[in-house]
Amino acid sequence: MEEKGLITEYPLFLPSDALADKGRENWTKKETKEFFDWYISEIPGRIEFLTDYLGIEKVDLKKVNSNFIPKLDEKVLYKLKDSNALTELNEKGGVMLTNEGYAFLADVGSLFSHILLNEYPKLKFTIAQGKSHPYQNWPILSDSDKRSSCESFILDDIRRFYLRKIYNSEERTLLEFYNGPLKSRFRFL
Repeated sequence: MEEKGLITEYPLFLPSDALADKGRENWTKKETKEFFDWYISEIPGRIEFLTDYLGIEKVDLKKVNSNFIPKLDEKVLYKLKDSNALTELNEKGGVMLTNEGYAFLADVGSLFSHILLNEYPKLKFTIAQGKSHPYQNWPILSDSDKRSSCESFILDDIRRFYLRKIYNSEERTLLEFYNGPLKSRFRFL
Protein backbone atom coordinates (compact mmCIF):
# COMPACT_ATOMS: atom_id res chain seq x y z
CA MET A 1 0.00 0.00 0.00
CA GLU A 2 1.09 3.55 -0.59
CA GLU A 3 0.24 6.48 1.61
CA LYS A 4 1.43 10.00 0.74
CA GLY A 5 4.06 8.50 -1.56
CA LEU A 6 5.41 6.10 1.09
CA ILE A 7 5.34 2.34 0.75
CA THR A 8 3.83 0.94 3.95
CA GLU A 9 3.81 -2.80 3.20
CA TYR A 10 6.60 -5.02 2.00
CA PRO A 11 5.85 -7.83 -0.50
CA LEU A 12 6.55 -11.39 0.58
CA PHE A 13 9.14 -13.43 -1.31
CA LEU A 14 7.33 -16.68 -2.02
CA PRO A 15 7.92 -19.41 -4.60
CA SER A 16 5.02 -21.23 -6.23
CA ASP A 17 2.57 -22.89 -3.84
CA ALA A 18 3.58 -26.32 -5.16
CA LEU A 19 7.22 -25.75 -4.19
CA ALA A 20 6.42 -24.06 -0.89
CA ASP A 21 4.06 -26.86 0.15
CA LYS A 22 6.51 -29.60 -0.75
CA GLY A 23 9.45 -28.26 1.28
CA ARG A 24 12.89 -27.69 -0.26
CA GLU A 25 14.41 -30.89 1.12
CA ASN A 26 11.89 -32.87 -0.95
CA TRP A 27 12.34 -31.02 -4.25
CA THR A 28 13.42 -32.92 -7.32
CA LYS A 29 16.35 -31.62 -9.39
CA LYS A 30 13.85 -30.11 -11.82
CA GLU A 31 11.99 -28.33 -9.00
CA THR A 32 15.25 -27.11 -7.49
CA LYS A 33 16.27 -25.66 -10.86
CA GLU A 34 12.79 -24.11 -11.24
CA PHE A 35 13.19 -22.40 -7.86
CA PHE A 36 16.73 -21.25 -8.67
CA ASP A 37 15.66 -19.75 -12.00
CA TRP A 38 12.66 -18.07 -10.34
CA TYR A 39 14.84 -16.64 -7.56
CA ILE A 40 17.45 -15.23 -9.97
CA SER A 41 14.75 -13.73 -12.22
CA GLU A 42 13.04 -12.01 -9.26
CA ILE A 43 16.15 -10.21 -7.97
CA PRO A 44 16.19 -7.12 -10.26
CA GLY A 45 12.54 -6.22 -9.64
CA ARG A 46 12.80 -6.84 -5.91
CA ILE A 47 15.97 -4.73 -5.66
CA GLU A 48 14.19 -1.92 -7.50
CA PHE A 49 11.32 -2.19 -5.00
CA LEU A 50 13.82 -2.29 -2.10
CA THR A 51 15.57 0.92 -3.19
CA ASP A 52 12.18 2.67 -3.55
CA TYR A 53 11.19 1.39 -0.11
CA LEU A 54 14.43 2.67 1.42
CA GLY A 55 14.21 5.99 -0.44
CA ILE A 56 17.60 5.63 -2.09
CA GLU A 57 18.74 5.87 -5.69
CA LYS A 58 18.42 2.89 -7.97
CA VAL A 59 21.46 0.65 -8.17
CA ASP A 60 23.04 -1.01 -11.15
CA LEU A 61 23.40 -4.63 -10.01
CA LYS A 62 26.36 -5.09 -12.36
CA LYS A 63 28.28 -2.16 -10.80
CA VAL A 64 27.21 -1.83 -7.15
CA ASN A 65 30.17 -2.17 -4.76
CA SER A 66 31.14 -1.86 -1.10
CA ASN A 67 31.00 1.96 -1.27
CA PHE A 68 27.22 1.55 -1.19
CA ILE A 69 27.21 -0.42 2.09
CA PRO A 70 27.19 2.50 4.61
CA LYS A 71 24.13 4.10 2.99
CA LEU A 72 22.39 0.73 2.78
CA ASP A 73 23.15 -0.04 6.44
CA GLU A 74 21.80 3.29 7.67
CA LYS A 75 18.53 2.98 5.74
CA VAL A 76 17.97 -0.70 6.62
CA LEU A 77 18.47 -0.07 10.34
CA TYR A 78 16.10 2.88 10.26
CA LYS A 79 13.39 0.83 8.54
CA LEU A 80 13.79 -2.13 10.89
CA LYS A 81 13.53 0.05 13.97
CA ASP A 82 10.76 2.30 12.65
CA SER A 83 8.43 -0.03 10.75
CA ASN A 84 5.65 -2.03 12.36
CA ALA A 85 5.37 -3.99 9.12
CA LEU A 86 8.88 -5.46 9.46
CA THR A 87 9.14 -6.22 13.17
CA GLU A 88 6.81 -7.01 16.04
CA LEU A 89 7.03 -7.88 19.71
CA ASN A 90 7.05 -11.53 20.69
CA GLU A 91 5.36 -12.95 23.79
CA LYS A 92 8.48 -12.23 25.89
CA GLY A 93 8.57 -8.58 24.83
CA GLY A 94 11.47 -9.04 22.42
CA VAL A 95 11.56 -7.87 18.83
CA MET A 96 11.15 -10.40 16.04
CA LEU A 97 10.83 -10.19 12.28
CA THR A 98 7.46 -10.42 10.59
CA ASN A 99 7.10 -12.33 7.31
CA GLU A 100 7.51 -8.96 5.58
CA GLY A 101 10.68 -8.37 7.62
CA TYR A 102 12.13 -11.68 6.44
CA ALA A 103 11.31 -10.75 2.82
CA PHE A 104 12.86 -7.30 3.32
CA LEU A 105 16.11 -8.76 4.67
CA ALA A 106 16.14 -11.40 1.91
CA ASP A 107 16.13 -8.54 -0.58
CA VAL A 108 18.87 -6.74 1.35
CA GLY A 109 20.83 -10.01 1.20
CA SER A 110 20.25 -10.27 -2.55
CA LEU A 111 21.58 -6.74 -3.05
CA PHE A 112 24.53 -7.54 -0.79
CA SER A 113 25.17 -10.68 -2.83
CA HIS A 114 25.60 -8.51 -5.92
CA ILE A 115 28.17 -6.39 -4.10
CA LEU A 116 30.14 -9.59 -3.47
CA LEU A 117 29.63 -10.85 -7.02
CA ASN A 118 31.03 -7.58 -8.40
CA GLU A 119 34.00 -7.48 -6.05
CA TYR A 120 34.84 -11.19 -6.36
CA PRO A 121 34.40 -12.19 -10.02
CA LYS A 122 35.04 -15.89 -9.26
CA LEU A 123 31.85 -16.02 -7.19
CA LYS A 124 28.58 -17.04 -8.79
CA PHE A 125 25.14 -18.12 -7.71
CA THR A 126 24.88 -21.90 -7.52
CA ILE A 127 22.54 -24.38 -5.86
CA ALA A 128 23.53 -25.85 -2.50
CA GLN A 129 23.85 -29.59 -3.06
CA GLY A 130 23.60 -32.54 -0.72
CA LYS A 131 21.10 -33.62 1.89
CA SER A 132 23.49 -32.68 4.70
CA HIS A 133 23.98 -29.13 3.40
CA PRO A 134 22.17 -26.66 5.71
CA TYR A 135 20.85 -24.71 2.70
CA GLN A 136 20.07 -27.71 0.54
CA ASN A 137 18.47 -26.69 -2.77
CA TRP A 138 18.81 -22.95 -2.06
CA PRO A 139 20.82 -20.45 -4.13
CA ILE A 140 24.19 -19.70 -2.54
CA LEU A 141 27.33 -17.85 -3.58
CA SER A 142 30.17 -20.19 -4.41
CA ASP A 143 33.65 -20.13 -5.92
CA SER A 144 33.25 -20.87 -9.63
CA ASP A 145 36.65 -22.64 -9.70
CA LYS A 146 35.62 -24.97 -6.86
CA ARG A 147 39.20 -24.74 -5.56
CA SER A 148 38.26 -23.39 -2.17
CA SER A 149 35.32 -23.82 0.12
CA CYS A 150 33.86 -20.34 0.30
CA GLU A 151 30.19 -20.86 -0.28
CA SER A 152 27.85 -18.63 1.60
CA PHE A 153 24.16 -18.13 2.10
CA ILE A 154 24.33 -14.34 2.27
CA LEU A 155 20.60 -13.96 2.95
CA ASP A 156 21.00 -15.81 6.25
CA ASP A 157 24.17 -13.87 7.13
CA ILE A 158 22.35 -10.58 6.61
CA ARG A 159 19.27 -11.72 8.56
CA ARG A 160 21.39 -12.79 11.53
CA PHE A 161 23.45 -9.59 11.40
CA TYR A 162 20.38 -7.34 11.56
CA LEU A 163 18.64 -9.42 14.22
CA ARG A 164 21.73 -8.86 16.38
CA LYS A 165 21.52 -5.14 15.57
CA ILE A 166 17.87 -5.02 16.64
CA TYR A 167 18.75 -6.72 19.93
CA ASN A 168 21.69 -4.31 20.35
CA SER A 169 24.17 -7.18 20.54
CA GLU A 170 25.97 -6.24 17.31
CA GLU A 171 28.13 -3.15 17.52
CA ARG A 172 29.77 -3.40 14.10
CA THR A 173 28.44 -1.55 11.10
CA LEU A 174 27.52 -3.56 8.03
CA LEU A 175 30.71 -2.33 6.37
CA GLU A 176 32.78 -3.61 9.31
CA PHE A 177 30.95 -6.94 9.08
CA TYR A 178 31.67 -7.03 5.35
CA ASN A 179 35.35 -6.16 5.78
CA GLY A 180 35.77 -8.63 8.65
CA PRO A 181 34.15 -12.05 8.89
CA LEU A 182 32.31 -11.98 5.59
CA LYS A 183 35.27 -10.95 3.45
CA SER A 184 37.51 -13.45 5.20
CA ARG A 185 35.41 -16.27 3.68
CA PHE A 186 36.40 -15.08 0.25
CA ARG A 187 40.04 -14.22 0.94
CA PHE A 188 41.31 -16.98 -1.34
CA LEU A 189 39.58 -15.63 -4.43
